[in-house]
This record gives sequence, C-alpha cells and structure tokens, in this order.
Amino acid sequence: MEAHERTLLAGALPCGRTILAYGLTSTTTEVLAALRDLCGSVAAVDVAVEADSTQLREEVRSRLASAPMLFMAIGPTLSDSVREILRDIHTGVLPGADTAEGVPDGARLLALSSAMSCSEEDARLFDIHVVGMRVLTMRRDAVAAAQVELNRRRERARQSSREHGLV
Repeated sequence: MEAHERTLLAGALPCGRTILAYGLTSTTTEVLAALRDLCGSVAAVDVAVEADSTQLREEVRSRLASAPMLFMAIGPTLSDSVREILRDIHTGVLPGADTAEGVPDGARLLALSSAMSCSEEDARLFDIHVVGMRVLTMRRDAVAAAQVELNRRRERARQSSREHGLV
C-alpha cells in the first residue's frame, strides 16, 4: 500500500466509527493488510451476496465479537441492508431477533468502494471519507482540460475581435 494512503487510513481510523475509502490506488488485499498492521485483528464482512438486513446484522454482530475492526468491500452503490447496518453502527445498537446489543466503543467499520465517487445519500452514512489519488488525479485532469478549453475560447474571441477591428 502506498505510504500516503496508509497515512490517511491511520489518521481516519481513530476519528470515526464508519469510514468510506474510495479512489485508492491500493488493492483490496493491500488495504486489508494495512488495516491488520494498524488495528491488529480485522474481520471482513462479505456484502457481495445480497443478504437481508437480519442476516447481515447477525454476521456483523458475530464478527464484532472476534475483532473490533470490520472491513467491507462495497460496490458503487450500497444495498439497503448495508445502509441499515451503517445506521445501526452510528446509533451504537445492533437490534437482533431477541435483544438489542450495543456496538463496542472501539468498533470501527471501513468500507472500501470500487467507485470513484459516492452519492450524497450514501456519503451521509459515513463519519469520515478517505479520497484516494485516483480521484484527485481525475479531478486535476478535468480542471486542466477545462483550462485548456477556456484558453482556446479566449484566443478565438481575441482573434474574432481583431478580424472585426474591435481591438
């Protein structure tokens, strides 16, 4: 994992319960290895298979019993069950079939998204956003392209003004 991405993760982990990372240049395996180095034990929760919120809540509850750090690799959009789990972690209570169980104080969840951005609705579910270099590079390139286009239009306007004797 690249040093600056590791630094961003290390800084974000103590600051929020739910953390969204997207646009990283590191692979899922590298992020998971870095989390293990930073936190000790990490439990990966598989959200690739669409599960109802009750099943996912039970899996999260069992994983939190073994490790305070949860890791989810998510797609470009969140399923309803993942949204519910994020809300539960925010409130600090995981309701169950029989009883509600509190989320441990030190529990953290890192969601690694394959997308280059996040919808506003989904973004509100996370305390911290870690934006990777791929997103920053993409945005820099877009700004540079817009600047080139602006300069081209200015030059065309100057040329037109010269042709019509306005300058």
